[in-house]
Amino acid sequence: MIKLNMFTKSALFLSLCLFSQVALNQSVDTSRAIAQEVIPQEEQNIVSNTTKDVTNEVELMGNPGSSKYPSGSRVYARNIWDMQLFNNRLYLGQGNSANSGPAPNAGPAEVWYFDLTSQQFVKQFTTSDEQVSKYRVVGGELMIPGHDPRDSWNLGNLYKLEASGWKKYRNVPNAIHMYDVYKFSNQLFVGLGTRYSQTIYKSTNAGSSWKGIVPNPNPGRIYTLFELGNKLYASGYAMDIVQYNGGFIGVTNNFLLGGTQFKRTTTPPVVVRPTNFQNQLVYIVAKNVNDHQWTPLNLNVAASPTAVRTVTLPGRAKPWDVVCSDSKCYALGAIYNGSGDYTITVSETSNLTEWKEVFRFKSDTFARSFEMDDSGNFYFGLGCEISPIPTSTGNILRVSKSAWSS
Repeated sequence: MIKLNMFTKSALFLSLCLFSQVALNQSVDTSRAIAQEVIPQEEQNIVSNTTKDVTNEVELMGNPGSSKYPSGSRVYARNIWDMQLFNNRLYLGQGNSANSGPAPNAGPAEVWYFDLTSQQFVKQFTTSDEQVSKYRVVGGELMIPGHDPRDSWNLGNLYKLEASGWKKYRNVPNAIHMYDVYKFSNQLFVGLGTRYSQTIYKSTNAGSSWKGIVPNPNPGRIYTLFELGNKLYASGYAMDIVQYNGGFIGVTNNFLLGGTQFKRTTTPPVVVRPTNFQNQLVYIVAKNVNDHQWTPLNLNVAASPTAVRTVTLPGRAKPWDVVCSDSKCYALGAIYNGSGDYTITVSETSNLTEWKEVFRFKSDTFARSFEMDDSGNFYFGLGCEISPIPTSTGNILRVSKSAWSS
């Protein structure tokens, strides 16, 4: 952490004022500004090591979105917004629900998975939404919150994978956007983007009916629901984090540490990719871009709502995703070297304090999401910002355990 000498108070004051103005101006959502953005972070214990470069051992598994989004700006909708391993299948989220920019309203979004047994991509289902942004395993069931329905906005869509296949449940009132679904204390909760003040709904009967909740203060669009210390929290497109106590109320917290420089801009910070590990929460503080999407600011670890610290990944890699097993957490990072030149990194920790980079490889764009199967093989879903849009967007890559652990 840099400390300034106070030998000239007037010069220091001027420098701080200029720095604050620059930080506020960093909300411009251009790909180059985002790619080269430097976010102040608290230095953590980073293990110095000679990491393994596996560039020559990266396998290209395919690009399932290329048929629906073949060329031009539509390639943007190939972004792999999320990857979720479920029943030996790697599920992929694609599409685009933004109203402007490249590939606007690119639905109906398809549900694809990569079968780890047959080594084949399968198109399993077509949703009624513009984008599959997130998969959630809820009470042992795989679900998709409907991101932007092509149906009437009077009701929102929640998809469940059942024995007979995917089923759409359409009974959440005024859910123009359903950003998340979460199970807590035997109740289902969904976070919404809506024209009304009830931005969270809960169900006490497994989704058969729903009751609206008005958070106080209201964070607006509720993008992420997450749990820490047996408490449920909600993060939206405002600075407020609210906690459930029968309703949702504001709570003193530092969850958005590292993102507060965007407080007075149109790109407020939000919690994304929350993962519980060793009774703590590992997550990314991100900022909203292109309407419903996000780009990362920093990686955080929270032991409690107020005991929060930022993590600097080896190589100061920009964090994109987090995956945890029983004994280790892995963070997906990207280092921007120049136009069309990225280094994708995977770092690990067993204690959330010391982070070691275990391998890296070169790519013409970053990986937006990743997963690890039970054999220790890593899968990566390539993505892009709104510009440039490389044709590799949507590529699914694999790095086998033998490549990185030997």
